[in-house]
Amino acid sequence: MIFSGFIFDVEGTLIDCGPQTLSSLQDTLPTPYETLQLYSGLDGDETLSIVAPQLDPQEREQLKQSDGKRYEKFYLPNVKPFPGVRDLFQAIKSDGGFIALATDCKDPQLEHYLRLLAVEI
Repeated sequence: MIFSGFIFDVEGTLIDCGPQTLSSLQDTLPTPYETLQLYSGLDGDETLSIVAPQLDPQEREQLKQSDGKRYEKFYLPNVKPFPGVRDLFQAIKSDGGFIALATDCKDPQLEHYLRLLAVEI
């Protein structure tokens, strides 16, 4: 039996949210956008450990929470899926394939992303 499954990352792969994520973090932690862009793709704690090493773990967590609220309020409404995602998923499903999503994002972001994708997983 051949397994026909595909695993997709959500943020930055299916949903075009990289610029919004970086802009939100730049608003939260005044750091040049270009610097933050170097660490795009790392999780928030890793990024903060690199760009703000003076912060202790509790301060990093508070900053991540603040950034998450800012992102949800100001940036999340403006993200869009990359073109062709829905067609790709429909083609995979129509050929009998399975789709799984790999992400560390949580609701309400994940719920919003799934609505934007408008696909059945």
